[in-house]
Amino acid sequence: MPFFYEPAWWDLLSKDWQVIQYEHAGLDFFIPFLSEKKIAFTLIRNPHLTPYSGILYDFNNNLNDADLKVAFAKGLALMPNSSALELDSYPNAFPSNATASIKITHVLNITDKDTIYGTFKKALKRQLKKADLNLIVQTSADIKPLLSLNSASLKRQNTTQHFDTQLAEKLFDYSKKESKGQLFYNRDEHGNIHAGLWVVYDREKMYYLLGGSNPDFLGSGAMGQLLWTAIQLCIDLKLSQFDFEGSNVPGIARFFKTFGAYEVLYPVLTKPTNRILSLLQRIKKA
Repeated sequence: MPFFYEPAWWDLLSKDWQVIQYEHAGLDFFIPFLSEKKIAFTLIRNPHLTPYSGILYDFNNNLNDADLKVAFAKGLALMPNSSALELDSYPNAFPSNATASIKITHVLNITDKDTIYGTFKKALKRQLKKADLNLIVQTSADIKPLLSLNSASLKRQNTTQHFDTQLAEKLFDYSKKESKGQLFYNRDEHGNIHAGLWVVYDREKMYYLLGGSNPDFLGSGAMGQLLWTAIQLCIDLKLSQFDFEGSNVPGIARFFKTFGAYEVLYPVLTKPTNRILSLLQRIKKA
């Protein structure tokens, strides 16, 4: 089971989560979801710190695209009425054209250290060499510094954290307790933290879940060093992929591609948003 579908993870997100179950082409399909109340609106969307929460089935069964599209449409039809619905499907679980709404992530296939490093762009290799000269990577059980770094990173992008920090701490503790997560920081000789990175993983993939950089040390190559450290952990764990969990920020997407990551399109289980809610959202963004 992919990491973000584990029932224990959802129990931490909320005790009120639900599951829709249905069948198609001889397989069972499941959709875990949470309903949120905001003023007079009901929202069904990815829970915080849970990048994938769409339809789950046994991904080892190779259904053809036609059957998968029908299964996707069936799931969409079974979702309860809501003011807004947006659940991101697990990458490669369904054809990207299963719905009109599509998102992008960036994925790196895991081979061996030399092969992967050989695909890195020259600029990234220069950053890594610089970071290795000045920074030391350490693992940690304290997520609080990362939450501060992440908040600072989002502030530079003119946005804010949308998750509860206490929830983040509970989810992090779960990932560590289950040996399915790791937290890295790098520090300079004066003890300054330059960046932090929290990754989680299952039997197949590792996911970049949360990261942040110190705005005072943006030229140190710190985040590149931490990502390369995480990718090497992927190799040691014999995982198949590292999912950068794509970004809508063009500069971040370009940075991911310097690692040799490629784009993966995946569909979003979605229905039109309530007109009044849509208007309020546009006003808020204006």
